[in-house]
Amino acid sequence: DIPTTTEGWSSENDELSYAVDLVRLIRQEFGDYFTICVAAYPTGHPDCTSYEDDLTYLKDKVDAGADFVITQLFFEARTFLQFLRDCRDIGITVPILPGIFPIQVWCNR
Repeated sequence: DIPTTTEGWSSENDELSYAVDLVRLIRQEFGDYFTICVAAYPTGHPDCTSYEDDLTYLKDKVDAGADFVITQLFFEARTFLQFLRDCRDIGITVPILPGIFPIQVWCNR
């Protein structure tokens, strides 16, 4: 992602503006040498225009050569299950791993 503050930072080129660009480049340069995982948002990326658009971008990353997906953290299993169904409905067939964050302590301090 491009830094939120661009002070003191500039892009060398605009060829790698999005994750799909990096996935394509890795596949073009290295074929299947690397296993590529991409990120997904079970409720949609907060900066995306819609949940459906975000699914389309995820499909683009998979079609570009991603081998599997790991989701961001979610709190309810039904969120992940719906996301999984939606992915399968649009033709995303690679493995999708749920992003989890194990509970470290039982009390809130």
